[in-house]
Amino acid sequence: LGSCTVRAGYSGSTTPYLETESAVSKYRDCKTNRTIMLAGSDCYVDTMSRSNVRPLHEDGIVCNYDSI
Repeated sequence: LGSCTVRAGYSGSTTPYLETESAVSKYRDCKTNRTIMLAGSDCYVDTMSRSNVRPLHEDGIVCNYDSI
């Protein structure tokens, strides 16, 4: 919790509707020649996405505005 996850939901709900890691991965796929952007636990799907994982913020400061 805190800086490693993002939680979202409705104000009347007691638990969050969505809870995911605050990490993104953006890379160019060699086979399709398209830019792919993954978020949360999907960043760890394959080798290319794992090598490009970046946090949304470091030390409480947003450092990756393109991913937000």
